[in-house]
Amino acid sequence: MNNLPVYRCQMTVSAVQIKEIKYNGEGNFYIDPVNQALSPIPIGYDFIKTYNPAQGGYYILRDNGFEFYLGEKEFEENFLLI
Repeated sequence: MNNLPVYRCQMTVSAVQIKEIKYNGEGNFYIDPVNQALSPIPIGYDFIKTYNPAQGGYYILRDNGFEFYLGEKEFEENFLLI
């Protein structure tokens, strides 16, 4: 390990697993969730550029509105559905 302080994260988030990222040709991107009961989620180009989300990974939304992405393995190792 390194000499940096160690922290444990405990937060509640909303999240969906990504089936596909879609582009409508008019500058808009959408996440198509694996759970087909959910509507597509609009995301900005900055989200794509920052996180490079991939199929199987998770789109995550914190209660303060901050959105981010984690790969499937990292998400499932750190978050438990409640």
